[in-house]
Amino acid sequence: MLLMSVALHALILAIPLPSTPEAKPEEKPEESVQLSSLVASPTPKPAASPVAKKAAPKPPTKAASTVPVPIARSRPVPNPVAPRTPAATPAPTASVSPSPEFDPSAAQADFQASLQGTEGNTGLPPYPGTFRQPLAFYSSAEPDAERLAGITDMQWFNDMSADSVFTKLQENYQPSGLTFEPIGDYGGGKMYELKTAEGQTVNFINVVPGKGGISTVVITWEYNPNSPPPTVPPAAQ
Repeated sequence: MLLMSVALHALILAIPLPSTPEAKPEEKPEESVQLSSLVASPTPKPAASPVAKKAAPKPPTKAASTVPVPIARSRPVPNPVAPRTPAATPAPTASVSPSPEFDPSAAQADFQASLQGTEGNTGLPPYPGTFRQPLAFYSSAEPDAERLAGITDMQWFNDMSADSVFTKLQENYQPSGLTFEPIGDYGGGKMYELKTAEGQTVNFINVVPGKGGISTVVITWEYNPNSPPPTVPPAAQ
């Protein structure tokens, strides 16, 4: 600015001034004009600087007083953890109602009905003299002796061996699901446990050869005479 002011004064001084006319008394005196008002518009060019000055850094502009927009920051993703498999809760055990107790009476009746119609049955009841070991089935050897407790039926097959009678029994009852499980000997003959297809015991069958000649007696027992209940005394064999 100092250089510009000096240049401006030098320029003004170089301009020739006109001659001042004689003052007339009637004319109003001219208004004085300040020198600075004459040179208000022209702007002198600045003198060339031998060394280019670096432009002054612009002052930092103030940020507008606006509410800053929140920047969404990505949340750290936790490491995936395998979900724990909950322990299997045991299903409540369904209460199983006990199956009704097996009643062998119907199967026993069917067995006796079919047994009586088997070929070779004499139709006569056996007596103690029919057996080689009568005390295994009777209270004594007398002809009118009573049967032992546990015997429900006796069938006498004349002119048939014990093996033939047993084969006939198997042919008649196995198709209906009844099986003969051997459980030893008794009274001179074979003992079998008669069972249903479900394994339920119907009764016990004793196939005993008769005394003299060829005959066989089939005795039906409520229990195994080799293992009688505690209340029943064992029979003499």
